[in-house]
Amino acid sequence: MGFIIFSKKKYLLFSLVLFVIMSCPLLNSDIPIDEGCPYYLVLGQSIASGEGYKDIYYPGNPPNTSYSIFFYPLLLSLILIVFPNTIIGLKLLSLLLGIGSLAVIYLFFSDKYNKDIQKSAKSLISDLKKGVWNNSILLHPLLLLLLLSINLWFLSFSVLIMPETAYIFFSLLTLLFLEKYGKQQDFFNKSLFIALFSMTITFFIKPMALSINIAVLIFFMLKRKYKEGFFFAGFCFLLILPWFYRNIVISEVGVSSSCLVRFISGHQLNIVGFAKGIIKNISNYWQMISIAIFPAGSLNNSLFYETPVSVYFFNGLINKPISVSFPFPQGVIDIINLFFSLTVLFGFLSQIKKKRLIEIYVLSYLFILVLFSPMFSFYSGARCFFCLLPFIWYYFLIGFFVFLEKSHISRMSSNRLSLGVILIIFAGNIIPAIGLIKENVKYMLNYKHLSNKERKDYHEFQYADYFQAADWIKKNVLPDAVVMHYNPGAFYLWSNRKTVFFDIYSNKGKNLERIKSMVNNKNVNYIITKTEQEEKIVFELNYQWKDRIFIPFVEFRGGMEDNSIRIYKVVKIKPLAKVKNMEGVFFFNRGKYDIAIQKFKKVLELESNFVGYYNLANSYEKKGLIKEAKKMFRKVIEFEPSYERCRNVFNIISQREVVKQCPNDVLALEKLGEHYLKNHNNMLAMETFMEVLKLNTNSAAVYYMFGITYINTNGDEGEYFWAIEKFKKAMNLDPGLKYKAKHYIELACKKQKEKMAYALKNKVLLKDAAEF
Repeated sequence: MGFIIFSKKKYLLFSLVLFVIMSCPLLNSDIPIDEGCPYYLVLGQSIASGEGYKDIYYPGNPPNTSYSIFFYPLLLSLILIVFPNTIIGLKLLSLLLGIGSLAVIYLFFSDKYNKDIQKSAKSLISDLKKGVWNNSILLHPLLLLLLLSINLWFLSFSVLIMPETAYIFFSLLTLLFLEKYGKQQDFFNKSLFIALFSMTITFFIKPMALSINIAVLIFFMLKRKYKEGFFFAGFCFLLILPWFYRNIVISEVGVSSSCLVRFISGHQLNIVGFAKGIIKNISNYWQMISIAIFPAGSLNNSLFYETPVSVYFFNGLINKPISVSFPFPQGVIDIINLFFSLTVLFGFLSQIKKKRLIEIYVLSYLFILVLFSPMFSFYSGARCFFCLLPFIWYYFLIGFFVFLEKSHISRMSSNRLSLGVILIIFAGNIIPAIGLIKENVKYMLNYKHLSNKERKDYHEFQYADYFQAADWIKKNVLPDAVVMHYNPGAFYLWSNRKTVFFDIYSNKGKNLERIKSMVNNKNVNYIITKTEQEEKIVFELNYQWKDRIFIPFVEFRGGMEDNSIRIYKVVKIKPLAKVKNMEGVFFFNRGKYDIAIQKFKKVLELESNFVGYYNLANSYEKKGLIKEAKKMFRKVIEFEPSYERCRNVFNIISQREVVKQCPNDVLALEKLGEHYLKNHNNMLAMETFMEVLKLNTNSAAVYYMFGITYINTNGDEGEYFWAIEKFKKAMNLDPGLKYKAKHYIELACKKQKEKMAYALKNKVLLKDAAEF
């Protein structure tokens, strides 16, 4: 195919270089916390350290069964042995696998396109000279390669520590050589051995490779090559059987059972629920197809780093805090997404009659994906669906080409339509990708010039629940402590403390008993909550558990999430002492401090513990007995030096006395306001900051903290407006606050927009009610 501009070697090289240019700026040294990234990293560390394939984040280092395939962690371990404590090296491995995947994609689909290329290549140059777009170029594999190299989904996975790009590489390599083997007469040849080797690796990357085994057996049966089909299927089955057996045998020992064991035990007895799960997940697949082809149109999708794709779309065009939405109504977007999905389906159906291995493989893969889909969330299902990305694009281009060929519109109109759709798709991929690149480059360029404190401040707003809570645990908790967290692998990476899963979503009716059992069996010392559901579970445990009490130790606010992050300490307490403590809390909350004091004293008579001292100190403080309160707070600090809530209240009491002696001391007032803010006394903090600004209008720290109080009050949209003003003032006075202030401004914009939408909706409802 030696035609000038579209020489395949030059075009292939151009596509690979474009992919590298697009993906390299996305590399950074951050430890990824998305989806399964931390678990693969922990498994890689386990192998590199000589522990074997174990969950070293979990108490007792049990063998891993939940992420049940070892080859990808083995690759990571090789990098970690040569370059320990590096994240860039691991991400470069994913990038190299992405480059290899593109090369194999080209080799694989070149065979599928070959006849059409020969037809189109001869007339391409003459058509271009005439200014005519040749529709058959839609089937060119290099167009497929070009579009994949700028695809946001493909770029994102190629810089994550995830096995999906590795799976694409080895699975397509397997299919490529199997098709070559099917065309040859020799039973044993080079193609067979390469296919067997790559198939083995593919399975030990992801169990979904079973779909290849099924597809090959069906493919050879249809071709009446029974011996070849049974040989390949039998060889692979015998190869993988020991690993399946290993997972079944040790599944009860590990953190969670293997996929196969969970599938058998979890769905066999609930056919109705299983059917509902299948229907629900199938309905999500059209969204995944539209994400794969047109990321910019996925308004409500948060697949990429849990941030709406529309943010990246607009951030590639403007340079302001983002509080925008996609300009099209959701119904229009749904129609666009449905068009992409139906085109892919149309392309697939047009090829299925050929009975090729590729179509049988896609059907087998979808069959397994649908079968296991009730076990997946949208995100984990999307990860599996990503492995079909090259085929989604292939069938989309085929479907669109066949549609144009069978349509009765003129050639010129057909040319314009195809060119327009390709340009729209190109823009819908390149613009959000550039937006994502721009954000990461901006961060990395600034990162080099930031102090350690500024880097920490930046990260705390990105992942407040990981950085702040894990940092506190690392500094204040003994090395042998056990923590309960909803993302244990990631939390272990940051805190270096054994972590168990705070699972409140599976078997919801048995949440309390399951968590009780986990706390008892694994000697959990701290529970970290993020959501209202987790808070509710801890609240219920506090009332139902006779000899345990959960004390809120630390609370973090200020991340990009609406919910605060709390760290609870699990404390053993005598049952009678707990009863008296609960009675004291009851009277304290009703303002009957004298009775509460008597109850808390009774607690201390039964058992000397910091819970009784803390509650007694608070009761004394409310009663106005400051001297006695400070004495009790000191007792608490002796028991638990890290009890931050106690320190905050103690600091407030002490600082009040300082301010009482020097009412015009700016620093003393500022410190008092800061203590109020830490203890979430927002109204008192606001009043104190107002007093400070009357004395000193140039305090950037006060303006910054003042803005936080407006956000924490969670009032109407006007309060968020004042919060934004305060943060802008703080940035002007102190540029070092720009990262903190910027993220708070984004949070305030988001909340202000939500409040305005809510108010507008309520006005409409009130108006309708009045008319009625």
